[in-house]
Amino acid sequence: MKQTISDRDKTAVASAVRRAKLIDASRKLARMHRTQHPTAEQLHRRTMLETDLGDWLKYYMHDSFPDDWGTEHNKCLTNLQRIIEQGGSMALAMPRASGKSTIGKGAVVYAALSGKCKYIVPIGATDSLASEYMDFTKGALTGDYPRLQEDYPDALGFFDNLGGSALRARHQLCEDGKPSGIGWRTKGVTFPTVRKPDSDEGYPYSGARIECRGITAAMRGMAKNVRGTQIRPDLVIPDDIQTEEVAESPEAINKIERKVVGTIMMLAGHKKRIACFMPCTCMRRGDVSDRFLDRELHPEFQGQRVAMVQKWPDAQETLWVRYHAVRRGGETDHEGKAAATEFYAANRAEMDKGAVVSWASRIRSGELSAIETAENLLFELGPARFAAEMQNQPLAENESVHKLEPKLILLHIDEKRGVYEIPPWAQIKTMGTDINHYGLHTVATGFGNDHTAAIYFRGRYDKIVVKEHSNESEIKRMVFEMLSGHLADILKMPVKPDVWGIDGGYQHDVVQGFVTQHNQRHGIAIYVMRGYSGDRYRSSGSYVIGRPREQVHFHKWPLGKGLAFNADYWCEVTQKAWQGAIGIPGGVTLYHGQHDDFAEQVCSKILTDKFTGKDGQPFWRYTTKPGWHDYADALTMAYAAAAFAGIGTAGHVAPKPKPKRRVCKVPLTDA
Repeated sequence: MKQTISDRDKTAVASAVRRAKLIDASRKLARMHRTQHPTAEQLHRRTMLETDLGDWLKYYMHDSFPDDWGTEHNKCLTNLQRIIEQGGSMALAMPRASGKSTIGKGAVVYAALSGKCKYIVPIGATDSLASEYMDFTKGALTGDYPRLQEDYPDALGFFDNLGGSALRARHQLCEDGKPSGIGWRTKGVTFPTVRKPDSDEGYPYSGARIECRGITAAMRGMAKNVRGTQIRPDLVIPDDIQTEEVAESPEAINKIERKVVGTIMMLAGHKKRIACFMPCTCMRRGDVSDRFLDRELHPEFQGQRVAMVQKWPDAQETLWVRYHAVRRGGETDHEGKAAATEFYAANRAEMDKGAVVSWASRIRSGELSAIETAENLLFELGPARFAAEMQNQPLAENESVHKLEPKLILLHIDEKRGVYEIPPWAQIKTMGTDINHYGLHTVATGFGNDHTAAIYFRGRYDKIVVKEHSNESEIKRMVFEMLSGHLADILKMPVKPDVWGIDGGYQHDVVQGFVTQHNQRHGIAIYVMRGYSGDRYRSSGSYVIGRPREQVHFHKWPLGKGLAFNADYWCEVTQKAWQGAIGIPGGVTLYHGQHDDFAEQVCSKILTDKFTGKDGQPFWRYTTKPGWHDYADALTMAYAAAAFAGIGTAGHVAPKPKPKRRVCKVPLTDA
C-alpha cells in the first residue's frame, strides 16, 4: 500500500528543518566572536612601540617594570630585540631579582603579538617552572595589562571570549563563520587568525604559537601545520634550566649542555637560524650557566655577565665594616638594620664614594640606595652566594672568600717596627694562647680605637711537651707546667698584655685552675676562652654573665667562668683585616722579622661560604688545610678579647654606665 505524505507532515518536517537550522545558527552565533579592530590611533601607537622592546614593555606592562631601566638592562633589551628579529643566541647572567626572567616572559608576548616570531618555546628546569611562562602569557592575553587590551583588542578579544575554556577554543568562530584557529591548552596557546578590515591580509600575530617545555621533555621534531603552512620553533627561551641538584652533578650538567646544543638549537630546522635567549644565574664554577657564559666554550652565545656591584666603595674595608657591625650588634635584626641605616645616612657621602652599581633603581624598602641594598644582600647571603648569585662570578671549589694567601700576610710586615714595639695609637693590648699537646702558640696584639691592629709578639712555647702514652694525670700536670713556664716568659717581656685569653678547649679544668690562681695577680686580666661555631654560639641564657659584647660574652661553665666567643665570626674578621694596604683603618700589621710559618698557619683555615639562615642566624663554612693552624686560633682569640675589652669592629665602644641606685629619702620624724 502506497503511503502519502500529508500537508500536515510536510509542514512538520519543514518546521523541524527550520528549527534545526535555527539551533545550528544559534550555536554558531554563540561560538562566533566579532573582531574589534584597533582604531588608527591605537594601531599607530602599537606599531611605533613595537620598534623598541624596552619601550613596549615599559608602556604595556608597566606594573611589571615600574622602575627605570639600568644601563645593563638597556644593553640586554637591545641585544634581545636584535636576536628576536634576526636570530642568534645570547646567554645573560644578571643578579637574582633583576627582572631577567620577567623580561623573558614579556618578550614572549611581544614577539608573538608583533608577529616577529611564530613559534615560541619557553623552557624551564622543570615542567612546573616552564609553566610560569604560560601563566604569565595567559594572564597578559586575558586582561592583566589594561593597556595591552586597549591597543590589541583584535587579538585579546578572542582570548577574552574563551573564558579560559579549552573546549570553547576548539569551536570558536570568526564573524565570517570560519574557525578562528585559536588554541588554549595547559602548556600552550595559539593565536587566532584575524584578517584586517576590508582585506584578506591577516594581522602579524595570526597563527603564532607559544608552547612551554621542561628541559627534560622530548623536543625533537617540534613542527606544526598552521593553515597549510608548517612552522617550527624560531624563538626558544631556556630560563634558569638547572636546579641546585643539577649544578652539583657534572653528569647532569653535561646532559643539559648536550640537550641545548644538540636539540634545542636545532629546533628551527636546517634553513633558519634560531633565536635563543638564555636568562641564567651562576650557582657554581662549571655549572650549566657558567659554561654558556664562557665565550671560549660557547662563542655562539655571546655570554654576558652582569654584576650587581661593578665597583665596591672606597670605604668597603672601613666604614662599611662598621656598618655591618652596627647591624649585627642590634638586639634584633630589625633594630640592627635600622641602626645601620641611620649610621649610613650620617656618613653617606663618604660611604658612597667610588661605588658603581649596575642598577641604581634597585633599592629595597627601608634602604636609602642601591649600594646599601647590595651591602645588606652581601651580609644576608654571605660572600660565596653573593659572588655567585649577585656578581655571577662563583668562587672556585674551596676558594677562600677573602683571597687569603701567605704572600699577602707577609706584605703586611711593618719594616719600621720591631718585636715588642707598639704603635702609640694602640689603646688595648691583648694576647691569645692556643693549647695543644705539642705546645703553646701565642699572638700578642695592640688595638687602636678604630680597630686597627698591630701584632707585637708571636711565638711558641714547647719546652714541656705532652708525651705519647702519658696517663691523664701526667697530661694535666704537663699542661699546667707549660702554662706556668709561659707565664714566667711573659712576665719577662718589656710589654705585658692587658688581657690574656687562654684556650679552654683542651684540658679545660687545668686551664680554669691556672686562671683562677693567676688572674689579676700580675696586672693582667686572664680568662679561659672557648670558641663556638657560628651555628652554636648564643649570647643569651642563664649562663651569660653581664652584658655581651660583639660576638663574645662572659660565660659560666660548670667548672668556672670565662669568655665564650663566636670563633667563625672572629676568624673571618681576622682574615678580612689582612686585606688592603698597611695603615688602612681596621687592618693588621706584623712587626719586622721572619713570619713564614705564621703566614702559612693563618691561611690554613679557608672560608668557602657564608650565608644567613631562615632565622637570621649567620652560618660560616670553613675547610682546613693539613698541618697546624694554632697561630690562626690564637689571633682569633686576641681579637675576641679586644672586643670584650671594648674595641670591636665598630671601633671603641665605651661601657654603658651603671644605673645609679635610687635612694628613697624618708624625712626623719621625732619618735
